[in-house]
Amino acid sequence: MPHTVLRAAGSALAWALMGLVFAVTVAVGIAPRVMGAVPLTILTGSMNPVLAPGDVAVVAPDPAGYRRGDIITMQPAYDDPRLVTHRVVSVVLGPDRLPSRYVTQGDANASPDEPVDADQVHGRMVYAIPLVGWALQAASLAQLDLAVRTAGILIAAWALTPTRLQDRLRAAAGRPLPRRRRTAPAA
Repeated sequence: MPHTVLRAAGSALAWALMGLVFAVTVAVGIAPRVMGAVPLTILTGSMNPVLAPGDVAVVAPDPAGYRRGDIITMQPAYDDPRLVTHRVVSVVLGPDRLPSRYVTQGDANASPDEPVDADQVHGRMVYAIPLVGWALQAASLAQLDLAVRTAGILIAAWALTPTRLQDRLRAAAGRPLPRRRRTAPAA
């Protein structure tokens, strides 16, 4: 009996872990591509408590522009490749009454950043995933792409495995086989 309980717990844990990996893969690898967004790892605590170091912010451009309160990712200076993700605290309108500059500030910072031009903004944060960024930082994009493809192939292979092979695997694992109706042979 204890062996069966341990086996069931192990199986449940394995399925839960596979489900978690699948959900993270979709949230970080697939959904951003479909939305035209980019996953970015937060490296500092300037946006605590909303975004902590190691979180992933998925950022997508918004042609309609950005409003006060939006969390945006921008390039603070044209000659600086760094990206900063902060909240818009003020929008400066140009002569055409369209946003021309944005003033941002990290939620944990005491003072606002220097204003940035609208073309320095890369996009608005669509959603964030806690703590996943550390794993992304450790893995290269090629490794992430390989992991996404491998997970997809393994899930598809399991789903498409012939029933008899699934039955053999269940029997080898000591799990009962599902009951199936037998059909009468054709006359």
